[in-house]
Amino acid sequence: MFADDVLPPEGLFHGLSKDELKGISLRVAVKDYHPGETALNEGQISPGVFFIMNGRFEVSKKSPDGKKKVVLATLVEGEFFGEIEFLDSSPAHATLTALEDSRVGLIEYRQFMEIKNTNPQSFILIVLNMARCLGKRLRQKGDELVQRL
Repeated sequence: MFADDVLPPEGLFHGLSKDELKGISLRVAVKDYHPGETALNEGQISPGVFFIMNGRFEVSKKSPDGKKKVVLATLVEGEFFGEIEFLDSSPAHATLTALEDSRVGLIEYRQFMEIKNTNPQSFILIVLNMARCLGKRLRQKGDELVQRL
C-alpha cells in the first residue's frame, strides 16, 4: 500500500477519479527489481497486472528452437504488462526483464476481482484502458511488419 498520488492518472488508470485511484492504491503491492531480474517469465502464470512506476523492462521471447532471445519491445514508466494473461487467463507469452533499477505496482488477480465487485465502473475503465493499449500495440507491430516488406 502507498500514497494515492503514486497511481498515475493516465495509462492503465486513465479516467479514474482521485477517490477511485485512492481505493485502488490500497490493493497494490509494490515490487522492486534490479537489472537482469525477471518480473515475469515466458510460460509462467502471471499473478496479475504490473504497472511500471519507474525504470525500464525488456520484453522478450525465445525463438522456436529455444536457442535465441528475440527482443520485442522496451516498456517504460507509465506502461504496464501482464494484461494479456489477465484478460485471457493464459501463461505469460513473453519474459519481462528489468533493464535498470525499477519499481512496479502489482494488482493481483484476486484484487482485480475485488475491484470488479466493489466498484464495477472502475473495473470497466481499467479493462477499457487495457484494450486501448493492446490495440495501439497491435497497430504499431502491424506497421513495423509492413515496413519490413
